[in-house]
Amino acid sequence: MDYISGNEASTPSSSCCSQLRTVVQSKPQCLCAAIGGDASSSLGGVTIDRTRALGLPAACNVQTPPAPSMEFQGIGAR
Repeated sequence: MDYISGNEASTPSSSCCSQLRTVVQSKPQCLCAAIGGDASSSLGGVTIDRTRALGLPAACNVQTPPAPSMEFQGIGAR
């Protein structure tokens, strides 16, 4: 969470990327909910930097569902 919360981490940890891969494979709708807010939002009491969150898949080299599939799920990608 250090990377997407905007703390000092300049790159996501390998553990973070591994967990991202797991979420993308098992519950991609959770990602849509996490990044579907404003420029910064809160997830589990942690403030999320939306710009960093949107960049996390690229930083981890993880393929995510396209934004239209998020809208189809009723979550609404922004």
